[in-house]
Amino acid sequence: MMMEDLDKTILFIDDEQATRDVYTDFFQRRAGTVITAANGQQGIDRFLHHKPDLVVTDIRMPDSNGIELIKRIRELDDRVPIVIISAYVDEDYLLNEVKGLVDRVVGKPADTTELSDIIDELLGNRCDTEITEPENVSAVAVSPASEHEKATDDLIIVGIGASAGGLEALSALVKGLPKNNNSAYLVAQHLSPTHKTMLVDLLSRDTHLPVVDAQHGQYIQPDTVYITPPNKHIEIDADDRLVLSSPESHSFSPKPSVDRLFISLASLKKERSIGIILSGTGSDGAQGMRAINAEGGITIAQEPTTAKYDGMPLAAINNCSVDIVIDPAQIGAELVALANFPRHKVLRKLQFAQPNDEMSTIFGMLYQKKKVDFSFYKRSTIGRRIDRRMVTTKATTLREYVTTLRTDDKEVDALFNDILIGVTSFFRDPDAFASLRKALSAYLDDHIESDDLRIWVPGTSTGEEAYSVLITIMEILEARNRQTAIRLFATDIDEKALRIARKGAYGEASLSGISQALLRKYFEVVDHEFTVKKELREHVVFSYHNLLADPPFKNVDLVVCRNLLIYLTPDAQAYAMPTFHYALLNNGLLFLGKSENTSNFEHFFSPVDKRAKIFKKIPSARNDIVFHQPKPFSLPPHISLNAAAEQESNKSFKEMVAEQAARLLLPTLVITNEQLELLYKKGEL
Repeated sequence: MMMEDLDKTILFIDDEQATRDVYTDFFQRRAGTVITAANGQQGIDRFLHHKPDLVVTDIRMPDSNGIELIKRIRELDDRVPIVIISAYVDEDYLLNEVKGLVDRVVGKPADTTELSDIIDELLGNRCDTEITEPENVSAVAVSPASEHEKATDDLIIVGIGASAGGLEALSALVKGLPKNNNSAYLVAQHLSPTHKTMLVDLLSRDTHLPVVDAQHGQYIQPDTVYITPPNKHIEIDADDRLVLSSPESHSFSPKPSVDRLFISLASLKKERSIGIILSGTGSDGAQGMRAINAEGGITIAQEPTTAKYDGMPLAAINNCSVDIVIDPAQIGAELVALANFPRHKVLRKLQFAQPNDEMSTIFGMLYQKKKVDFSFYKRSTIGRRIDRRMVTTKATTLREYVTTLRTDDKEVDALFNDILIGVTSFFRDPDAFASLRKALSAYLDDHIESDDLRIWVPGTSTGEEAYSVLITIMEILEARNRQTAIRLFATDIDEKALRIARKGAYGEASLSGISQALLRKYFEVVDHEFTVKKELREHVVFSYHNLLADPPFKNVDLVVCRNLLIYLTPDAQAYAMPTFHYALLNNGLLFLGKSENTSNFEHFFSPVDKRAKIFKKIPSARNDIVFHQPKPFSLPPHISLNAAAEQESNKSFKEMVAEQAARLLLPTLVITNEQLELLYKKGEL
């Protein structure tokens, strides 16, 4: 069919300019004339004016959505064919509104072969000549993986996650991507699993960088944008190669999983990883952003007010310490700055910083505002976190960063959250949990008369480990048909992490260690997340508690403290271990992380399973072990004394009396919410 033979008109309505541009070119090859509209109201006006032979429309649009548009067209004309192209074709509640009013429904991005056949059928075109699909003007040929050369080890890999409304944001982002920035870009946009993506075609128009379909096993090259194919997850391996995998049969989460991509980047690229979240619904990517932050990478979220759908950006911002919140068009410039920051020099200076220098000043400011003494944390750990914040704030010296902290309270908050951020998962180290089950079974057999079980999980972070321990206990008790009251106290000083734990909703990526049977038994799916069931949640109390400052819990059967001690100084560990001994009942169990042990505390604990880091309390000949809280560091006088004096001077006489009365009359205090969840405690519990 020659172009001059095409005399049909298609009205195409879509609110994304980039989509209209690509599909207009495609539709012109099938019809000859294409009229476009950016919203439902424009669509009605142009339908009345042009009287098209075919209407193609999206569903979700501003100013009269696709549903209203279709109903209005059918009032005006009951014969013109209507085709829906939408990312929401699986949403029955939407399509039921127009059932019987449309001729075809196609997933978005559309399979061009399928779409061509539909248009030819509805327009009555002759298909005697093959018509080519839209060209990818910037795509490069991809050689087999074995023919690629491995990129340099310092390659920065940028993961980009998007969903509904993400095409517009992606288009703005790639327009600003720089050349020669030693960075590669992996795009994971939620796609219909059964339709071919047109993202390569769409994004190639907006950048001079090559935009290609990702292929399993290929080496990642700098200055290249890789698009994840439909119904595939994308990750990387240790050699900077792409790993594509099919979703599990039970998977319900969006595909590709942004969390899986980001967690992969965090694990293997560390500080050379960057995560970007753009427009989309749901919370996919938030957990992965925490992982990137925890490993020293940088996180960027689209400014929610500029996003068509702000769900994903807001979830990332609310659940982790996002470093940069910005308009997509400005992200490219930030990537240039991040790639050229002299990070290795900054980190080296931090690691060799001497006491009573700017580091102590930073500790003082954190203590003044947050009442947490980070001088008890290893300097290497704090140094990496400060390094990350210096990269974000563009501070090239510690003195410059201290100035930033003094002038910006929000930066103190950001550093505090950054130091605390941690990543965990359900049943981390399955072999260790198998050993815990065995040790707990033996412990319960030795305590047949006990009708309750108390567990303390300090440093609980976002709660995955606490729930894993609880599931383990409940499975043991069920197998024994034993009725035992369970109370698990999960504590932390990270309020943001505690909010996540209390909600008890997790993405699919963090549950890979749980069997399908346990998933069905203890979780339910709510808004595309696994949420712990009430019968599990009701046994856990999540509360703020500072292991190094607040009184310990008492009479507990099990203490689970995994991967917290490794971040503490020897002095702090020398306080924590007697604290655990004090908290435990005689022969109670202590479960540590794989890099932690009870060296120098053999008089407190004996091994139950040394390989799994499970120990039991050795009863003391004395009623109580005497232990001393570690001595706080000396705050620089210009911070601590002046701040304290100013704080006291601002208090009224009534406030000071109330404080003293509270100390005398309320030595033990418990505050709960309406669900009887522990929010604060003072004194022994």
